[in-house]
This record gives sequence, C-alpha cells and structure tokens, in this order.
Amino acid sequence: MSYLDSLRCDPSKGKVAYSFSSRSDYLAKLNGFVVQSFLKANSTDHYEHEVHARTEYEFDCGRSETIISHGQIFYSFNGSIVHLNSHHGDHELTCNEDHKDIIEKLKTEIRSNNPLRGKFVQVVTCDDEFRVNIKNPPTTELAECILDASTAADLFENTIDQLDIGADNGIILYGPPGTGKSMVCKAVAHAALKKGYTVCLVTQLINFSQLAYFVDRYLAPCIVIFEDIDSYAGERLQGEGRFIADLLQMLSGIEQRERAVVSIATTNHLDLLDKAVRNRPVRFNRKYALDLPSDHQIDMLIDKYFGVEVICPAQKSLCYQRGYTGSHIAELKRTVSNITRREKCDEGQAFERAIQTVEKHFPSHTKTLGFN
Repeated sequence: MSYLDSLRCDPSKGKVAYSFSSRSDYLAKLNGFVVQSFLKANSTDHYEHEVHARTEYEFDCGRSETIISHGQIFYSFNGSIVHLNSHHGDHELTCNEDHKDIIEKLKTEIRSNNPLRGKFVQVVTCDDEFRVNIKNPPTTELAECILDASTAADLFENTIDQLDIGADNGIILYGPPGTGKSMVCKAVAHAALKKGYTVCLVTQLINFSQLAYFVDRYLAPCIVIFEDIDSYAGERLQGEGRFIADLLQMLSGIEQRERAVVSIATTNHLDLLDKAVRNRPVRFNRKYALDLPSDHQIDMLIDKYFGVEVICPAQKSLCYQRGYTGSHIAELKRTVSNITRREKCDEGQAFERAIQTVEKHFPSHTKTLGFN
C-alpha cells in the first residue's frame, strides 16, 4: 500500500506542520481558496476525503469558484504527501516529512499573491459579518479632473508616489457635494491599479481593528479610500466619535507596517471631523479643498461633458454664478440628451431649456440669468 493509500485510510498519520487560522468567515474563504488553489496547481494528484461542506468564493468581479470549507484533501506534492484538513475556518496542513518550503510558499501566496491583489475592492459589513466585494475598476484619469496643474501634481506626489517609495501617508478631500471628490478618488484609484497596487473602498462604519489587520496582511501596499468619513469620524466632544478609536489607531499605524498604506478621506464637512482626524499630522498630512468651480472651470466641465465647441460661449455663460458643480453639468448633459432624443434637435438648441429644467429641480442660490 502506498503512503497516499494509507493516508486515505488513516488521516491521523503524519505530523501537523502548520495551521492557517482565520479571523473571520471571509478570511477563512480567502485563505482556503489560496491554499487549495496553490496545492492543486502544484500537485500531481489529489484526493478528497470526508467532505462535509463546500462554499463559493468570489476571486474576481463576477467570477467565483467552489472550495471545500469542511473536509480533507490529500495532495501528491513534490514526491510526498500533504494532507489538508479544512474546518471551522482553519486550514491545517499535515505531511509525512518537513514541508517548510511549502508552508513558506503558501504564506507568500496568501500575503502577496492572493486574488485581491491589484484589484478594486469594497469592504462592507452585513449582519455584523466582514465581507469584501470585488468591483469593476474605475477608468477615470487624473487629467479628466478639473484641477489646476500644481494641485494635480501634489495629489499624485502624496498618493501614488508615496506607495512607490514605500511610505505611509494620508490626504483629505473636502468641499461641497458634487465638486469632484469622488472623481478624484476614482482617478487616483485608476492610477494605483495601473501600477499593480490594490485599492480598498470603505463607505460605512465597520470594525476598524479588523480592517487594519486585513489591510496590513492581505492588501498593502495599497490605497484605502474612506468615503464620507464624517459619517463615522465625527467630533467626539459632540458624542459622534465613539467608534473611531480603532480608526485612529489604524491611521497612525500603531503597529509597524511592513508595506505602505495611503489613506484618502472625503468629506463635505471638514469642520465636523474629530480634531484627531482633521488636525493631526501623520494620519492626514494634506488637505485639499475642492470648491465650487470658477467660470473658466465651468467652461472646462461643459467641454468635458459635451465636447469642445459644441456649446457656444454665450450659452456657457448662462451657467456662471449659479453655484453649479460638476454634478450639475453632468445632469445638464443627461437632460439635454433627453430633449434631443425626444425632439430631434441638436444639443445647442436644447441647452438653455435644459438649464431651466435643472434650475427647477436644483434651484441655484443666485437669481436666474438669461430667462424671463
């Protein structure tokens, strides 16, 4: 009887070499996917034994694979046998000789080559469970953002360049709704993904201690985007910041990180953030105000959405001094498209009527210009 056959009959034979433990159900699936995929790809044969449960793991956007969550697998690996026992979130390796090289390779696979690497992911909680969704990567270029050249260069230097040199950093983007904060985040994320970095999006209150562990051990070097951070990092003196102690520790890197993490936070209300978030170096070293666009920037936004010279200067000027943002111009474009499709007219003819429609639903703070 071969050693593989004997293990099939008596799984207790052999010596425990290592156990890959997990802090959450999601990490159990992630670790299981990496371990089982690696061993299967590098073994010459494998045999499943006493499988009690399987589960689906999403390894890419819209793509998943079935793994064993409770059961045993035997692998013929480099001339010897590796026994994997997956149960209760742990993945325990048993082998008939020293497999330190395999264990180290698996550690590297989990740390550096897991399926979240180089992807755009969102961390969420559902029924108190930590979960990760893999999202389609953003395609916005930084050049598409309506920023002056010096601000764009400084943004890049304090985000992508920091990852390149292996340094932690943090920035805050603040300003009224619709001024391009999310668009800038997408542009930085796109630039990071092009370089192979991971980008992690956080949009809600979560277990930040668990997030810190996950980011440090599975994603870094990476960018973490805290969208609308004021919703969970408010001033503690006002009783709104009772959940942020773990967030502050994460941002400070209280445990020495091996790989860099760059944090980007967005907020409409900088003044509502806890002072330890908004006014302390190391956590967020740069704050960028994204204000209402100037008249020249309104022209640039109209050209961006409608195309250069589609809308004449006189018509563009109707959008000045209204408190319009990029979101307003985007809605103008959508409304113009509706009018041109319905009435078979060109965009120039529909533009002024579209302004009237947008004004009706989103009144500006200034007196309407150019209309009765």
